[in-house]
Amino acid sequence: MKVFAFIKRAALFFALVALGVNQAIANPGSSSSYFTFSFAGPQVSGSGDFWATANGDGTYTATSGSETDSATGETISLIGNASAPWGTSYSPSGAFYYDDQYQPNNDPIILLGGLMFTGANGLEVNLWSTGPDSYVYDGWTPGNGYSFGSGGTPITFAAEDPPVGSSVPEPATVALFGLGILGLALMRRKSI
Repeated sequence: MKVFAFIKRAALFFALVALGVNQAIANPGSSSSYFTFSFAGPQVSGSGDFWATANGDGTYTATSGSETDSATGETISLIGNASAPWGTSYSPSGAFYYDDQYQPNNDPIILLGGLMFTGANGLEVNLWSTGPDSYVYDGWTPGNGYSFGSGGTPITFAAEDPPVGSSVPEPATVALFGLGILGLALMRRKSI
């Protein structure tokens, strides 16, 4: 009997944990959103994604993400802005300042400071705006300086939200949830 009581408690625990994990996957935070983007210009094209936190005024601060482009051939990571949401930070080399601010449904959708990415060997990429419908790609590497020169390469930039409900729970979460439901069913059956 003691073993069955332990199994009942464990099943209830796993059911509650599975429900919590499932909720966390379905809604990673009410103020956190996932965005994808792409860009193209005469010398470079690429795409990426990022997670962003709502600032409360319709704008977002990008907190993590990555970018891959034809100029570097690498997937590089977003650098978080320690001064966000209302200040700017400097890239590790000091070549760029950035704010990691994103404002969907506006033009420009990224601000003057732009989104800052860094990769291996000190590679830095800054995607930023000079005004409505005007975006720039700037790259910098140690020893070579600006790969496209100060002022960068003009690009077109587009970003969008993914479709609602596009997250898929991991198989382990589904298995844990199933184990919890099975445990609840056993508890119910034994108590009748």
